[in-house]
Amino acid sequence: MTTLLTRAEPSNWVWRHDIEVSHFYISPALMMKTASEAFDRDAERVELHDLVRAEDPVLAWISDQMIQEVAAGGPGGRLCYDALALQASVHILRKYASVQFKLPRSQGRFRPAHARLIEDYIEQNIFRNITLEELANICSCTPVQFARKFQSHYATRPHAYVLKRKVERACQHLRKDRLALKEIALLSGFSDQSHLNRVFRRYMNVTPAEYRKHNCDSSIE
Repeated sequence: MTTLLTRAEPSNWVWRHDIEVSHFYISPALMMKTASEAFDRDAERVELHDLVRAEDPVLAWISDQMIQEVAAGGPGGRLCYDALALQASVHILRKYASVQFKLPRSQGRFRPAHARLIEDYIEQNIFRNITLEELANICSCTPVQFARKFQSHYATRPHAYVLKRKVERACQHLRKDRLALKEIALLSGFSDQSHLNRVFRRYMNVTPAEYRKHNCDSSIE
């Protein structure tokens, strides 16, 4: 049997025989975060529909798996436990909760301040692999929300935008520096010279060496 109770809801139980009970607590913060990501909207409030002595095989299975993880204490147990908690949160949101959402923000574009922060962050970290989650954290939104808003603001996907900026950074080095191509590849955020060559040709229709030959600053000795 499964019983769901809202946080801080008082309850009294009387049993006529011995029973074994497992208590599973989900933090309000996790429920709010899960609701925002599941519905791709900023959740303001999650209301649980209290449920007493229900047959729910999904929650029963999750509870059993959590008990086994705690008892086993094996490697990666915390990761497995967190995954089960997330699975339980999604299931509860689908079947036993109501979600109220915040009023929608202005649609489409980023605020100018956020756009500047995003662009500055990309420029300062262009030499390494930048993750979508990093960029989303700048605007305090989920990766899905960020990608959608980015597409609307810049008319391209985040990954494509970053690649284009890497190519532009490589072009700067090729015009002004006599560095080896493998060094320029690393400075511009490519994994190696071969990666630089493939992406550069796709964007510029020439190889880095060909671009350097026709655009190199003549003042460089």
